[in-house]
Amino acid sequence: MAKTRSKPAAKASQEPKEEVVSNKPALAPAEANPPKLFILPKNASKDARILTLPNPATANGNRYFFCPETGLYEFTTIAAPSSTPRSLLITSQQSAKKLGKGETNGATEGETAGEDKDSNFTNGYVSRSASLFVATPVDLLFLLLPIISPASSQKKGKGMFLTFDDHVEQSTEQMKRLLKPAATRALFEKRLEAICDTIEAGDENMFRLSVEKLVGELLAKAKRMVMKGLPATMEDRFVRQALQAPVTTLKREDTTTSEVTIDEASQLETTESQDSAQSTKESQDSLLTPATSFSSDTPLEPKSEEIPEEIKYLLRIRTAINFMLQSYLSPHLRALVQTHLSTNTALDFSPLDAHVKILASLREEARALRSLSDNISRKRPMEDDEQAEIRAEKKRKKEEEDKRKKNEGRAIKQLKKVDTSGMKKMSSFFTKVAKK
Repeated sequence: MAKTRSKPAAKASQEPKEEVVSNKPALAPAEANPPKLFILPKNASKDARILTLPNPATANGNRYFFCPETGLYEFTTIAAPSSTPRSLLITSQQSAKKLGKGETNGATEGETAGEDKDSNFTNGYVSRSASLFVATPVDLLFLLLPIISPASSQKKGKGMFLTFDDHVEQSTEQMKRLLKPAATRALFEKRLEAICDTIEAGDENMFRLSVEKLVGELLAKAKRMVMKGLPATMEDRFVRQALQAPVTTLKREDTTTSEVTIDEASQLETTESQDSAQSTKESQDSLLTPATSFSSDTPLEPKSEEIPEEIKYLLRIRTAINFMLQSYLSPHLRALVQTHLSTNTALDFSPLDAHVKILASLREEARALRSLSDNISRKRPMEDDEQAEIRAEKKRKKEEEDKRKKNEGRAIKQLKKVDTSGMKKMSSFFTKVAKK
């Protein structure tokens, strides 16, 4: 068998391939428990610490920052919206100074020795979450309320006078540990006198919760909040929107009748006879046309700027009090405070209640008119739907007829043209013969 020539296989290249080296720095892996950024008071003492204490409203454990000299602080979270995620770059003070001077990372040993060696942020740290935990002051009396008026004592009336130590013994273990130092006890006891009735028993004072004093403290706090100005979101939602009257209710003026005289010269034609012109003149001179005039869409209720400042002030006070009740008071204390506020003569909320009732009636009227207009607007679309269904049915039948005609054969079409007058139908030959 003859051999065929084949091309020898190419020798594999023995030259090593050059590896592509990336110049991008390798990122450190993300931490499972990243640090959080806290903003604490500048004048806090060295004995200040973060504690876990029961929330006065829910009794759940919350984090607080307590300083024996400046008082108690709660943490308020400031987070970026989920729609626009952000991150934080955290650096040390020395790094910030270098960045401000435009220096590079080529620092000498003497420069790095002056930096904080214990800091983890010497070279900078990027936090994926842009949340900040800001320590904001909170009154100590809110932590004292669950101690002097626990939920178990709500059915026992006003309760008995007890010393501060007796009240502390009924509290949680966290509060007992917090109130062990004498300076801390004095700080809390001073605020306890603002909301309690006191009597002296020898060398000690005995305390019992006074709802009247508690309401006075809450009103004073609410007035300070209103004086400094409520937050913009709270002002918009609970004050401006709450006092916004509906704009769909319209005011109708009385119907008036006006006399309209039509110019005779513009109506008479030259081709008409004098008799018809005279009769036309007499009828036009005595023509009365009723005209109904309506006002423009004027709201029935007062505008936002026409609302008295007293109403706005009372609503701001009520909003501030409700915020404190929901945030810092337990449910049974809320009921006591709200009952006392309804009979309190220091601040009369009756003008606000009357205005709110008027707004509620206007909203109800606007809702009824809106539903009526919706029913009227729905009537014509329903009639249009019926007409559309009839037209669609006619169109469908016409299309079926045209389709049937197109499917007919030529023979059938020719037979239809035959003159069958005087001829019997085919069916007549198949009828039964009558018996003779």
